[in-house]
Amino acid sequence: TLFLFSCSKKESLITNEEHSNANYKKAITFRNENKSDSAFYHFSKAKDLFLKTHDTIGIAKSLINMAIIQSNSGDFHGGIETSIQANNYLKKENDSLIKSLLASNYNNMGISSASLFRYQNAVDSYKKAIEFSTIDQNKNSYYNNLGVALLSLKQYKNAALYFQKALATVDSL
Repeated sequence: TLFLFSCSKKESLITNEEHSNANYKKAITFRNENKSDSAFYHFSKAKDLFLKTHDTIGIAKSLINMAIIQSNSGDFHGGIETSIQANNYLKKENDSLIKSLLASNYNNMGISSASLFRYQNAVDSYKKAIEFSTIDQNKNSYYNNLGVALLSLKQYKNAALYFQKALATVDSL
């Protein structure tokens, strides 16, 4: 669930620039095969090419994927830093793709913060993820993550409210 896109939505979120960026395509393949080191390497190379072509969405998507890989590998500080870098490329918040990327990115920062026992930072990040999320299925995960962070802060009533929201979310599948 940490990966940036679900299998059914991958193709619709890939731009023409990404189709011409061989490193991005390789990175996606390696990511889907759970070959994190190779995926990270190729996302980094893809980011460099996107920088040359001024494709800010490609840069951000590469960085977000790199941040998720870092966090999944236990490099929580690095994951947060890379997520912050990605946010610098996501400026048009009215765009639905950018909102989706921001939501995923803030969720990753929340997961990393919680793993570092920085629960208030996690709460703040999960609230941002919910704010930007336009997909109910993703909100379900963000509500649940927020509830867990609030439990860790011993804010039981608030946690229960977010768990109820997570349970009330209708799954579209």
